[in-house]
Parts: sequence; C-alpha cells; structure tokens
Amino acid sequence: MGHFKQQPPTLYRFQELRLRIYRYGLPLATLVLVGAWLWLSLPALLGFVFLLPTLWLWLWFRPDDLAWIDWGVALTTALFVIFLATAGIWVSDSWERRLFQETAYTTGLLLIILIFMVFPLRIALLFDTTLILVTAGTSLFAFMGANINGLELARNLLALTAGFMTLALLYLHTRFLENALGQENSQRKFAEQLATTDPLTGIANRRAFEEALSREIAFAKRYQEPLTLILFDLDDFKQLNDQYGHSAGDRVLYKLCKEVKKELRQSDIFARWGGEEFVVLAPRLPLDSARYLAERLRASLATMPLIPIESVTASFGVAEFKFRESSREFFQRADAALYQAKRSGKNRVVIANGASGQNRTNTLN
Repeated sequence: MGHFKQQPPTLYRFQELRLRIYRYGLPLATLVLVGAWLWLSLPALLGFVFLLPTLWLWLWFRPDDLAWIDWGVALTTALFVIFLATAGIWVSDSWERRLFQETAYTTGLLLIILIFMVFPLRIALLFDTTLILVTAGTSLFAFMGANINGLELARNLLALTAGFMTLALLYLHTRFLENALGQENSQRKFAEQLATTDPLTGIANRRAFEEALSREIAFAKRYQEPLTLILFDLDDFKQLNDQYGHSAGDRVLYKLCKEVKKELRQSDIFARWGGEEFVVLAPRLPLDSARYLAERLRASLATMPLIPIESVTASFGVAEFKFRESSREFFQRADAALYQAKRSGKNRVVIANGASGQNRTNTLN
C-alpha cells in the first residue's frame, strides 16, 4: 500500500475507502451467502462462498494489488447476479423465484453504479452493457422455453430497462464530469503558465526560476552532481530605451531570448530575472563547460544583428554550486561576478571562484 501515498490526495483517499469496504464487506457477504446456502440448500452457492474469502485473503496479504481485487470482486458479483437471475427462472416456487430475481436486479443495479466508480469509462460501459444483455438473454431464453410467463418476462425486462437507463445516466454524468475536469485542468495549467512565464519573452520568470533553483540544488546535493549558474546583463540597455523607445527595447529582448535558447540544452533553465538581466541554470554542467557556454553566449549576442541597433553586448557572471552554501549565497556569488564584469569594462565573462572578492575575468572583448 506504500505506493498509494504517491497518488493525488483524492485518489489516495478513494483507494483507502475501497480497501476498507473490501476488508469488511467481503467477510460480511461470505456470511450472508453461507446463511443463504444453509437456508435454500443450493450447492452452487458454495462456489461463491469459497471465492469471496479467497479475494479477502488476497487483499489482506497483497493490498497493493487493489486493481486486481477490483476485477475479482466485479467478476464474482457479476457471476452471482447472472446465477441469481438464472436460478430465479428455473425454480418452481414462486416466492423463491421472486426473491432470486429481485436480489439479482438489486445487486446488478448496485454493481452497475460501482463499476462506473472504479473502472475507466470505456471498460465500465462495456462491462455493464454485457451484464445487462446476458441477464436479458436468460429471461428471453426462459420465456421461449415456457419457464416463465409473459407477465414475469415483462417485469424482468422492465427491471433491465431500468438498468439501461441507469447505465445511460451514469455515462452522461461521467462524460460531463470528464469535460468539466478537463476544462478546469486546462484553466489551471494556463494560470500556472501565466504565473511562471515572462509575458514579453516567453521564457521562465523569476518565480519559476527560484522554484527550479531550489529543486536543482536539492538534486545536486543528493547525487553530488555539478550545478552552475550563469547570470548576464545587457550592457548600456537603458541608453537603447532612451534613444529608440521601450518598444524597440522589447523587440531586442525578444530576439535575444530566441537566440540564447538555441545555444542551451533542453535541461537548462533560462529565465528573465528582471529588466535586461537574465539567468541560466545548468544542471550537471561543470564550471569549465559553463564558462565555455557563457563565452559562446557572449560572442553570439555581440554578433547578433538587431534593429534599430547593429548589436548588443552583455556581461556575464558564472558560479558553480558549492554543496555547503545556500541558494542565496550561490546566487550572490554569480551576481558579484557579474558586477565585477561590469566594472572591468563590460562585454566579458567573470568566473566566481569563491567569495565575491575572489572572482577572475575569463574573457575580454
């Protein structure tokens, strides 16, 4: 039952509820069948008397096999319904016949509902339709063999019609719920995307990056994997906005992000930190490779044709995660390296070796 807890909370609670129902319901149903067998002297009931405890023991020792238990209970109950419907046709006593038939249809109706609650829609529809058709076939066969009269046949078919109506209502209700849940999930995913995506550039925003940073740091610590951070800021971008307007600056940022994404791996996290400042989080990428990546990005941006300006340059700070530091310290080291790149003349890459005062310049224009 351990893997149940990895499921969504609602599904986990439903699985726990089914386990409890089976644990208490199967022994109770066994006792009822034993009483019916002793009272009615029907040897065929012994098969069900042995089947139900077998399912209960299976459930007790293998609770993780809940899906198989579902199938076992469904098939056993379906066979019991067909048995009762058939026995109710062939017995001679009218009281016993009425008892068997009403028990069969009541149990069948409950089974139809439960099947829709446990199984996927298509399987539930096929299972319940088959059960109703088989039960209807027994009544027609008995009528043709003159075992029941027209009134009993009409009563049986009326009960089966109620079963079909229940089946149709359950199908429509399930489809309605599926559509409603689908729309809700789509709206939720759209809202999540809006909350974690920068609207101008289409890349991750600051919130999404902070969540990814915490996740990747935990992964790096657990598996002792390298993790590097590349922080870069466009040089003299304010002058571009002042001279050509913010709309021109927005176009530059959009094209820049498209070009940067071409250079990154699928596992890299690229986000807009704010304004003209961007960050790349590179899981499982050692410092030397991150330094090479930063230099490649710097050269690519410096030669990228833009409108209304010819090109734009950027300054880079690169840091590799140290397993004893916090996420804040990790980011501060990359930020300090970026600040040093700005002070050293811009358009260059600075590597953070340790504390902010121990950075070194890697590349000049």
